[in-house]
Formats: sequence, structure tokens, C-alpha cells
Amino acid sequence: MRILILNQTFYPDVAATAQHMWDLAGHLRAAGHEVTAIASRNVYGSDQTAFAASENIAGIQIERVGGTALGKRTAAHRMADFASFYLAAAWKLLRVPAPDVIIALTSPPMISALAGVVTCLRRRPGGGRIRFVYYVMDVYPDAAIASGMFKPGGMADRLFSLVTRQTLGRADAIIALGRDMKELLLRRYGRRACGEKIQIVTPWADGRELFPVEKAENPLARELGVVETFNVVYSGNFGVAHDVYTIVKAIELTREDAHLSWLFIGGGKRLAELAAEAKAKGWPHVRFLPYQPRTLLNQSLNLADVHLVTQLPAFTGIVV
Repeated sequence: MRILILNQTFYPDVAATAQHMWDLAGHLRAAGHEVTAIASRNVYGSDQTAFAASENIAGIQIERVGGTALGKRTAAHRMADFASFYLAAAWKLLRVPAPDVIIALTSPPMISALAGVVTCLRRRPGGGRIRFVYYVMDVYPDAAIASGMFKPGGMADRLFSLVTRQTLGRADAIIALGRDMKELLLRRYGRRACGEKIQIVTPWADGRELFPVEKAENPLARELGVVETFNVVYSGNFGVAHDVYTIVKAIELTREDAHLSWLFIGGGKRLAELAAEAKAKGWPHVRFLPYQPRTLLNQSLNLADVHLVTQLPAFTGIVV
């Protein structure tokens, strides 16, 4: 089959969805399918345009579209980046060879609605309807409501909920990341829209790439000087769904413990807030590192004696 993956990020970007879709694309390619990805040329969460417009890597065709690259400094900047990506992705979807299946994710928000519309406008090779898989990484507009951006029951909520309900209804299959997300989709958008189409596929890890390594044998731990300390590590995006308050209090309580090290590796709006707090309060045992390339991911994850996972209750079922 010809399979098209639609998402804002793709390999070699460091965002989680980019990593997972690269894995999926490689798996599908190995099974004999022809895989194309449409993504952005911009580096996720930044104002950098760093990726080629078109390239083939390991047999996977990657088509990247341009647009504004204002980053995450303000909501207006993010909205402009989203809007420009929607327009460019729509144009690209209408010009690439028609696929048999479109797998559309949720970055940027509501991008899957665009895929749903395209499946109505185009026909698959040899005729017939293009199949549409809605891969729900985040639930919108629910995430905007939980973050306080939209008012529950307000006009924006009603409008975008209608779009999501219609997109779910158009999908041939729906992928949720876990039980809570599946229950939320059924409760909020109805069995009529979702029916029996929802399958749970939890985020995965490749055991050939990720495996335990002792800190003393970890080159990155030696480079950072954290072989002898007890390391609490947060890895990945630290955004509006995460609890900063509790973590700040925990760091304050442990600031005199010279044997304890807090490492925050990644990016996100709340991580910038936490870094500003660390600078203002002069925390001696907190360090911030950028996203690590995939080649160093195993070393990065193995820095931890314990991994920190945090999520605000309001986002249950909305993000994972």
C-alpha cells in the first residue's frame, strides 16, 4: 500500500511524535509498503528552519513544507505557525501521489481534520476511497479547555468539538494512547462518532536501542559529572499539562542535599518557567539540558536513578 503520515514533526526532529512516527514508518517500509511523510521544515518549538524540503531516508520519502517559524514565545506566535502549516500541508496533500491510507496525528491541533477532508476530495490509486487513520496523540479542544485557553461550553469549545466529532466520524480507524483517552473520546464525542473503531496502541520503546546501562559505564554521566550523585531526571516536553508547583517545592526541600541532582532534559513552556525559577533562587543542584539526539537517548535516559513523571489531573485522558 501507499501510506502517508501527516504530522508537524518527523525524523530527524527530536519531538516524541517524530520519533514514534519514524519507528512506525520504518516498520511499514520493512513490511513492503511505500511510505511518505508530510511534516514541517521547522525544528519543533523553535524559530529555526533546518530540514530539507524533500529527501528520501532509508526508503521513506519525506516532504517538508515551509511556513512561519515564530516559535512558542506567545500564543499568537504559535497560532501563526499552526495556520501557515495548515495551508502549506493542505497544498502538499493535494499534490503528492494519492495514497491508499493517510495516518494523521494531532500536531498541530486539528490537523487530522484536514486529512479527513482530503480523503473526501481524492481517490486512492486505481479508484476507491482513501482510508483514514486518526492517531490521537492529544485530544483537542479538550487540551485547550484544561489549560484555560478555552471556556468549557463556550463558542470555541463548541466549534472545535464539532470539528473533532466530524473527524472521528470520518475516520476508518482511531488510535488512542491508553484506556483513559479511549474512555474520554467515547464519553465526550459519543459512540456514534467513535463506534468500535478505537484501538489502544500505547507508546513503545525499542529494546535494541533502549536498555539499562550503569552510570559508571555511561559516557554522558561521566561527561556531566553525575556518576556519584543520585539523579532525578525529567526527560522530554515540559508543558502546560505538567505540575510545576509540586516539583518546585520538592527542589526547595532538597536544596541542601549535595548528593542529589535534578536534571531536566528537553523543552517546553513550563521548563522555561522552571529554569527562570532556578536562576532566581540559585538552586545549586538543578541542571537543564536540551533535547538529546536519538543516538544519545539511551545514555540520556540512563542518567536517572529515578525518572520523574508528572501530569495535572485536569489532563487525564487528554495527553499521555
